[in-house]
Amino acid sequence: MGTYLVEGYEPGLNARQVRDLVARIQTGADEVSRTGPGAIVHRLAMYAPEDEVCLHLFDATDPHCIERLAELTDLSVDR
Repeated sequence: MGTYLVEGYEPGLNARQVRDLVARIQTGADEVSRTGPGAIVHRLAMYAPEDEVCLHLFDATDPHCIERLAELTDLSVDR
């Protein structure tokens, strides 16, 4: 399994919206792990409101897992 850091532009989120985003990502990660293309675990989310950026740390068997997760959850993946 590899470790991946994902940066996404998320303007104007409040604390509740960040929690909702993380819950949506964790649910999506469970779905990707069940249905493929491999296993993925969401380890950490950090939101920088002044930069409107959310960083996510994932463990995944393949980078395609993150692409699939982004499709399922509308996760912003800028880098």
